[in-house]
Amino acid sequence: MEGLFLIFKFENGRFVLKQIIKCGTAFLLVLVLCLCLLPTTAFAASKQVYIWNFPLSDDTLKSSGKWGHGALNLRFGYHVAANNYTQFRCLDSWQGEVAYCIEPGVLQKNYDSLTDHDDAWWDRMTLPAGHPLTPREVQRLIGRVMSYGYHGSIGGGWWADVEATAEKMAWAYATQILIWEVVVGERDSSFRHMDVKSMGYNEALERVDSTHPLRSKILSYYNSIVSSVQTHSKRPSFCGSLPSNAETLELSWDGSKFVGSVTDTNGMLGKYSFGCEDADLTFSKSGNVLTVSTEKPIPEAVTVVGSKNGTTHAGVVVWGDGVWGSATGIQDVVTYSASVRDPVTAYLKIKTAAIPGRITVKKVDAEGAPLQGIGFLLESSADQVNWQEVSTAETGAGGTVCWEDLTVDGGTYYRVTEVQAAERMTLLTEPLFLGTLDASEHDITITACNNAGFALPFTGGAGFIIYILFAALMLGMGVYFCKKSTMKKEN
Repeated sequence: MEGLFLIFKFENGRFVLKQIIKCGTAFLLVLVLCLCLLPTTAFAASKQVYIWNFPLSDDTLKSSGKWGHGALNLRFGYHVAANNYTQFRCLDSWQGEVAYCIEPGVLQKNYDSLTDHDDAWWDRMTLPAGHPLTPREVQRLIGRVMSYGYHGSIGGGWWADVEATAEKMAWAYATQILIWEVVVGERDSSFRHMDVKSMGYNEALERVDSTHPLRSKILSYYNSIVSSVQTHSKRPSFCGSLPSNAETLELSWDGSKFVGSVTDTNGMLGKYSFGCEDADLTFSKSGNVLTVSTEKPIPEAVTVVGSKNGTTHAGVVVWGDGVWGSATGIQDVVTYSASVRDPVTAYLKIKTAAIPGRITVKKVDAEGAPLQGIGFLLESSADQVNWQEVSTAETGAGGTVCWEDLTVDGGTYYRVTEVQAAERMTLLTEPLFLGTLDASEHDITITACNNAGFALPFTGGAGFIIYILFAALMLGMGVYFCKKSTMKKEN
């Protein structure tokens, strides 16, 4: 109805007309104001629960076995009363989408009203002490179960004696049992089943009586979903599910870099990509073999993260009464939503083995022939003041002596001196080597040559001839200048 809306303001003891607007516009403004003042939770959707008990009265298999189960005492205090039916729930109508219980044993009736909750509900979820999963792991595993489980609608035309509906019934029942296993702590983070029978509890699978007309179908779907979920989160055999249980691969020095390989016996390597923020590592895959290499030493193990490519699971919508874990509340349920990203990670630790340090001394005569029986001393020190003997050794037939497996850390000093010369040879008094070994210089070779009147240690190979010629030249020049000086004096 059209009309005018008058706005007055009280000023100086009287009402003053301030504005005139149409009634329809005024009403709209008031409505918007009221809506803005309402709490956001007022807009949360609510749906009623509809409970189906199978078998239906006209199902020819209704008397072929036991459709229900006895009382179940599940882990962490979940108690489920005996039931004579195979029970399902749906939302919004008798033909609505299937909804799965996540509070085993908590009561629920037809037409109970439940409200949907946002993703933060899982952060408010409380689990008993000792539960093998976190709330977010519960959410993730339920999502994976629902991805491979049944997430369609339930209809009144479900009969066990009709193949198509019998398959749906078995599929949905297997899905519900596995969701219960997650909630009550029968599954770990890798979806492995835990032996709760030895703990004195019933298994959720005991909901399916041995005489249930659809038992074989239910178990078939149950096993199929388990296999799919475990494959979904399956990791390469050499990886752990957490950094704390990751194996350590030690890389060995091959002369130019550290390298190591590991084989995946699970056949999952091709689905994963690897990386590490804490080290300069290179990864390559060939079939089921992962090869890791680096040019830099890693004395302390670093964690490598493997990410499975393109994994998703079902989005999970929680419908509840706002009360969790209380027998006085209403059973909370979950429904399927669109697939969401589902990262699966695997962990491996990497470290490098110590580089094998080596010092080799080759003793030769003036012609370059090897000298046998020459003694050398190797010492080590941390400060170049206090020296400790490592060992003494004599050159063999090839004129060489070698020390291996020395420390390569750039901080341990080594000193090599000659302690026994050949007959009629001058003993070298200065160290042939004094320094440290590191990744860039960890394999040192020293060639030493001396004779009766001249001794010269040096590193390298054929270059020693140059030094001999240079010494001979200097000696010749000395003789020349001495002779010239004598001639001048005589003149």
